[in-house]
Amino acid sequence: MEIEIIFFIILGIIAGTFSGMFGIGGGVFVVPFLSIIFNYMGFEKTLIIKYSIATSLSIMVLTSISSFYFHYKNKNVIFEILKKIIFFMIFGTIIGTIFAHFLKSEVLTILFAVFLLLISIKMFIGFNIKKRKKVIYPSLKILSFFGSIIGLKSGLLGIGGGSLSVPMLSYFGYPMRKAAGTSSSFTLIISIVGTVSYIILGSQMQSQKDFLGYIYIPAFLITSIFSYVFANVGARLANIISNKLLRIMFAVFLLLLSLKMFFFDLIFS
Repeated sequence: MEIEIIFFIILGIIAGTFSGMFGIGGGVFVVPFLSIIFNYMGFEKTLIIKYSIATSLSIMVLTSISSFYFHYKNKNVIFEILKKIIFFMIFGTIIGTIFAHFLKSEVLTILFAVFLLLISIKMFIGFNIKKRKKVIYPSLKILSFFGSIIGLKSGLLGIGGGSLSVPMLSYFGYPMRKAAGTSSSFTLIISIVGTVSYIILGSQMQSQKDFLGYIYIPAFLITSIFSYVFANVGARLANIISNKLLRIMFAVFLLLLSLKMFFFDLIFS
């Protein structure tokens, strides 16, 4: 058990540091690394990706509380949008967790690997959505669509909503700080709803040691603490390393993770 604790500490350090450096939810790092650790620990292969996704969302709760509180104090959360999108986001998250519960592990692994590959390509080419010069408040139809998709993607893959919500809010003319702050509130809601959903959906496995539904409690406790601490370290490193180098490092890292999931988790497993 001691070696697993070390693994979770290292994962927390990596996830927190990279999350702070790259400004993206730690789920893109936590899910693939948890799958490696859980495989080493001998967990049932058909459930490893589901354990990883669920545990990733639970880890996200602590870090998202801290992020949301910081942005709330600095008045960076757009509550008018949050109030209108929250129902659709909760609905999407629940549906996403239900899909993940019933989908085969191979399908979930492919979906996550494809998601990592797409983000990697985006970072390589430096694609940015054109921003409006003035703020245009999005309609309820747009918010309902994006809220549902953000929740669905997050509940299904165990990641935060920033990869979609920040570009969406930026497109409508909101400053990056407002977009990031509002996105932190989305991630907090998604992580709480997703965690509760995976506890309920995996309740038949509560007899397994150290599990609460699909969530592996030791990984949640250890990784979330170290991720929370080292997020500040990553944010400081981001101010030292050039943006271009940071983007390339991020893209290469995600590409390697994607290839690892495609080949080693699927083809050679």
